[in-house]
Amino acid sequence: MKNVFYLLIISAFLSCEKGGPSPEPQATCSDGILNGDEVSIDCGGSCTACEEPGGEITSYDGLTLVWNDEFDYEGAPSAEKWHLQTLPIFGGGWANGELQHYTNRTSNASVSDGTLKINAKKESYTFENSTKEYTSARLNSKFDFKYGRVDVRAKLPSQQGAWPAIWTLGSDINERGGVFQAEKGETSWPNCGEIDIMEKRGWQNDRVLGTFHWKDDESGNPASYGLDKSLSGIGSKYHLYSLVWNAAVLQIYVDDQLVVQSTNSETEFKKPHYLLLNVAMGGTLGGEVPSSFSQATMEIDYVRVYQAQ
Repeated sequence: MKNVFYLLIISAFLSCEKGGPSPEPQATCSDGILNGDEVSIDCGGSCTACEEPGGEITSYDGLTLVWNDEFDYEGAPSAEKWHLQTLPIFGGGWANGELQHYTNRTSNASVSDGTLKINAKKESYTFENSTKEYTSARLNSKFDFKYGRVDVRAKLPSQQGAWPAIWTLGSDINERGGVFQAEKGETSWPNCGEIDIMEKRGWQNDRVLGTFHWKDDESGNPASYGLDKSLSGIGSKYHLYSLVWNAAVLQIYVDDQLVVQSTNSETEFKKPHYLLLNVAMGGTLGGEVPSSFSQATMEIDYVRVYQAQ
């Protein structure tokens, strides 16, 4: 095995020196990750080897890793790190016209082979006298933070009707069944603030969205600002979804390419937030779910939070 590893590294450096095309697909230093079908590392002319998944954790100048889950275990998501939110937030259901119940079952959220799988499934499920035709999982991090960088490497579902999301809410939200509830405040949405690091429309497999939500002080109404970005291989490859957040600005990236940014001028983004991972069904961004739907999975390689120290 060692000889094979040395040959791969040598071939990567030779490709830099020769500058010729590789006969097989390779990862480049522009994204710094392997996407699943590459056999070696293309140094992109710099001859600096890129990090492979499962290798050394990425470091950033001036930032320290403060919380992470590498999903290097088996079974249910770590109870020390994650809260599975299952109580419908109002009316026996969830916001945005969503069609699913969230459960704490391993059939909807489990860790295996180094990744977290969130599975949205077609099945009739009754909870608190409310019956839905789909189930899924919604994870809340038990860690909250103010400012820093978030990296989530994920492969998204491509099935029509599925609405995957990687996002944050202000920790002071008193949401039914949420990780903190009233422990850190009595605020409601949108006063708590929301940062959507990644959302994908259920009918669109070539674009992802980044969005900020807050309460407009003048009108008292919800306000938002977001943009989307084209992206290939959404359902077949892993991509890196990131938030860079400080007192001056909020920036959302995919594979280190800017999706959207906003000046940090709202109080909703000057306080701690926690992370959420989920796959909703139908609703505002999921759209119509076809009768042929059976299951959709968001697969997550790692979640990492960095802060200035």
